Amino acid sequence: MTIIFKKASDAQGTYEAEMELNRHGITEEEHNQFTPSPVAYAYASHKYRGAYHGNLGEMIAIILPCCWLYY
Repeated sequence: MTIIFKKASDAQGTYEAEMELNRHGITEEEHNQFTPSPVAYAYASHKYRGAYHGNLGEMIAIILPCCWLYY
């Protein structure tokens, strides 16, 4: 089995990169008024369901595309 993150700092770095992409040039008011597209909402919901109800293999499969994107 492949290890996605070798250490916690790898996961933290991915989180920080994602948050920076989401914050770039967006005001707090725009952030609060944001409504995700149906596809983005479905994908995020899929990840949450996998985290709460999936086994380890399912959770890894769900987040793997995110890791590939940042690689």
